[in-house]
Formats: sequence, structure tokens, C-alpha cells
Amino acid sequence: MKCPKCSRRLRLEATTCLCGWSVSGEHVVGIDLAAILERYQRLSQERWEAAGRPPAEDSIAKMKSIANSPKPTPRQHWERVLRTKGLDPATYETARQCLQRLGWKERQPGEDDEEIAA
Repeated sequence: MKCPKCSRRLRLEATTCLCGWSVSGEHVVGIDLAAILERYQRLSQERWEAAGRPPAEDSIAKMKSIANSPKPTPRQHWERVLRTKGLDPATYETARQCLQRLGWKERQPGEDDEEIAA
């Protein structure tokens, strides 16, 4: 909306302009709120796409697929942590402790050599 006196752009909720002109009453009646809302939505969508972001539907579909994917059990999770290379030593220790609580016994070197030789 523009001030009829000085042509400044005004916010929709403004009642007076900086020049002192009152923009309430008959000047406000001619505003098409539906057109303003449609223009705002179109501009926000254009800005979103210009920033290189995918449409919201794609993001929602991706989130749903992640949420519906099968989740690993705690044992599978901690075993995967132990197989991961380059983590902090404290992480490996935590994984071993959690697996021991779950009833997992860590294999020691040479422990299953007899089975292989037999």
C-alpha cells in the first residue's frame, strides 16, 4: 500500500504515514487482501526455489521414508559402532560396555582357533 500524498510504501496495518497523512478510512477500503496474500505466497515460493531448496513435498516424503525405514536393534547399533573406523576411543569403550550389558561377549584373539583347525 502506498501513501496517496508522498507515495511511500506502507505496511498493511499502518494508519498514518511518516508525512502525517492518514491512510485509514476510504484509502484502506480499496485493498484486496486475497490478492496480497496470493502475491506473498508466490514471492515466498520463488525465494525458496531461488535458494536451491527442494519443494516442501519432497522434503516431507524424504522424512516419511526415513521414519518408516526399519530401525536397528540396540545390539545392531552398537555392533555397527564397533565396526566403524576412526571414532574416538571413548566411543568404542561405551559400545563395548553397552554390548556387555546386552549379553554380548567380546571375542579375544585366538579364541575360536580350535573351531577353525577342527
